[in-house]
Amino acid sequence: MIKIFSDNNFIKIENYINLPFVLRNNVLTNESLESDKLNHYYCKENLINCTSDAKNPQYSEINIFYNSLHPNKHYINKSDVKIEIEKTKIYILPAEQYNNLFERANKVFISEKRHLGLEDRITIRINDVISENNKVLIKVQPTKYNIQVVTNMIMDLPHSDGKSWRQKADELYHGRFTPLSESPLANNLGIALLILTSENEVIIPLRSRKTAIWGNMWGCSSSFVPKWNSMYEKCRNRKSMTFSTFINSIVYEHVWWELGIEKSEIQIKPLALCREALRGGKPQLFLIGKTGLSKKEIDKRIEIAPHRNEIEKRLFGRIFLNEKNKDKYEKSAELCINTHYVKDFIETKEGKKFIPFSRI
Repeated sequence: MIKIFSDNNFIKIENYINLPFVLRNNVLTNESLESDKLNHYYCKENLINCTSDAKNPQYSEINIFYNSLHPNKHYINKSDVKIEIEKTKIYILPAEQYNNLFERANKVFISEKRHLGLEDRITIRINDVISENNKVLIKVQPTKYNIQVVTNMIMDLPHSDGKSWRQKADELYHGRFTPLSESPLANNLGIALLILTSENEVIIPLRSRKTAIWGNMWGCSSSFVPKWNSMYEKCRNRKSMTFSTFINSIVYEHVWWELGIEKSEIQIKPLALCREALRGGKPQLFLIGKTGLSKKEIDKRIEIAPHRNEIEKRLFGRIFLNEKNKDKYEKSAELCINTHYVKDFIETKEGKKFIPFSRI
């Protein structure tokens, strides 16, 4: 037996592995083994339950970047969104705290043969999102990839004082996410993108079981944590940049890296910026893309893409998977919420122009 918590608060690894994925993935303790605990912790957030075929597909919407037909949606034009580099000092945790949490988390990842992501690459932390007068300011700072491993990805693992990140936040904010400007978590930006082929069919990969999050589940066409340097190198004044420049600097590079699709072969549109309940309010940006490449051409590209190892297999088709596939593998919550926004977007005038003959 391996203890993954303190002496008075542990579960057996074999029992842990048998938990539902959404619980297992965040190392929930014995006192919070029901998936509706997220609803309890974030009862004052306006969480989106976009579908019932993934466990807890719950996100809180910060902004949307298309003119939705739903009257309660507030549209922000991407030209009114600005990225500000608030700090260039890398955000990290105190060494003793980091080492203690990393050791505990590592035992769990090893038990499941999942890739912890032992990387020191620098990623983009969202320090704050300020919406005022139909304009949005997103403040960013660099942080190490591994800081999310000991914060957002282990929200329910008890610290040395017996309390988890989620419990500590709940004591202060009672049913709401910790404001980004006050949060001790990594809160590095995640990107999720659904891409349509020339046949208007969606690329749906099965993520490798070894990936740190959403492993062995159907996921978005491309899903990643962008690199800080990819963005910073495009920021000429080292202080601020437009939203379009920001997206261009971080998205196209990874789409090529993971799927082998060149920048000139794809068009991308941002849909929504959200905070994810499962990972304690981690910011996630959802997008839609379209390419003139066919399914056959993309298949060949993926086979030789530099980062193809995160994809075990892929589907091309309508967003809704058939019953056979749905029974065998779950959809990730990330895929469900991205699907939610894509379906909403293609009903708009802008969406019909972007994908004129959609069969989604």
